[in-house]
Amino acid sequence: MTRPRYYVGLSEDLERRHVRSVFRSSTIPNEETHGADYAAAIGPFRTKRGAEFMARYGACNPHCRTVNEAERLAKRNAAPFQRYRAQIRAQKPRTS
Repeated sequence: MTRPRYYVGLSEDLERRHVRSVFRSSTIPNEETHGADYAAAIGPFRTKRGAEFMARYGACNPHCRTVNEAERLAKRNAAPFQRYRAQIRAQKPRTS
């Protein structure tokens, strides 16, 4: 059995809009295994961060068309937020 990989599933809501959600699967998604939940699947992704980036920003984005582009953009865009979080932690006074 292979390790579970991250995928982005596309489904439709009541207003016929495509809803993207991240899910994990140890098998390649197909109609028999995931057809009741999703109309299509994108992936597999190496990281959850890449899958979440594709789910959030991948729709109609010409810069994020493939799994590799989503992984690269997610990694590049995560760095400023990590530095900002480290600065906030450094400024907080410790209470013990």
